[in-house]
Amino acid sequence: MHVSAERICLVLRSRGFPTANVEGYKPLLRSLNPVDHSTLDFHLRRIVMGAEDQESLKFVGELTQLAHGRNVETSDPILSKLKPYSPHALRPTMGRLPVQATEPVQGLVPPKSTLRTDQEREIFREKHYVYGQRCAYMFELDWLKARPDQPKQNRTLTVEAAIQIAPRSYDWERRISFQLTLLELPQFTAILLGKLPAGQVWHAQNHGRARDKFFRAKEQFDSIFLKLEQAGTVWPIRVGQEHRYQILTLAIKALSYNDDQLDKSTILQLCAVSLPRTAGS
Repeated sequence: MHVSAERICLVLRSRGFPTANVEGYKPLLRSLNPVDHSTLDFHLRRIVMGAEDQESLKFVGELTQLAHGRNVETSDPILSKLKPYSPHALRPTMGRLPVQATEPVQGLVPPKSTLRTDQEREIFREKHYVYGQRCAYMFELDWLKARPDQPKQNRTLTVEAAIQIAPRSYDWERRISFQLTLLELPQFTAILLGKLPAGQVWHAQNHGRARDKFFRAKEQFDSIFLKLEQAGTVWPIRVGQEHRYQILTLAIKALSYNDDQLDKSTILQLCAVSLPRTAGS
């Protein structure tokens, strides 16, 4: 088993974690023996499956810091024998040795230089997971991708779903991703507030390049039944009452950013009347 630098970057990006440059990982990987590569492969698989395993996140996070060229204080026997990536292999000049400051590693946390603004740093990776019998859902505070050229880029929620492939393990590499539009975000917020009439199904449709992505919601007695669908494949889940608050806070942050002249109470009132009406409602 040999893990490539490209695979590390692919796995981390697919799960929303920051990565180092591919070239930074390559010399580190060349220093690993086959057993070490098997250990790294295990940790990457844990991350891909959405296990949120702190040991795996810490291992790959420290490896990423080394690939950035930073010194890492680690107790891991594999990582402790690796030297930080150096693009130029600097030699001593004028009797002085190059010195790198040792930085504390806190798992997979992005360096501030990779984030564009203070506001972006504030919301980086704000997300909430819901795990069901067949699927797992991730709700993430995101940037709206539809109109990135506007002077003020709006925010929204991105919903992702992954099929369960083993107990507490999910296939995030083959996940479906669905980003709510500016029209759909207040409607979905109203659903989280319990404003969807019983028996009524809310749906957002025709997303994606092939216009084959659909997102549906239905209020039930003690949960919201959600269903993401693409090309005939369905990802269903029941979201219990205990999850509404966490998802609502993400939605409210996006709405408040988009309409910062309105207070939160007004925003929630407007969301409550945003749902489409049906006959007799």
